[in-house]
Amino acid sequence: MVNRLYRPKLTTRPSTQINDLRRSGNCNNGLDRDIAAMKKVWKMLLEGSTRWLGEVGRQY
Repeated sequence: MVNRLYRPKLTTRPSTQINDLRRSGNCNNGLDRDIAAMKKVWKMLLEGSTRWLGEVGRQY
């Protein structure tokens, strides 16, 4: 079930965010880039699971 009213909280376009990460000096090598990407993935999973639990709780 998809909530079509949900709008992600993006301040900039994803492509811009990716390019900013590539240009930043924080990611010196592949490992740093992978760790930064995994942090973003975990953040998205946390937000999605919290939203999913809220939807389940709302239904019951």
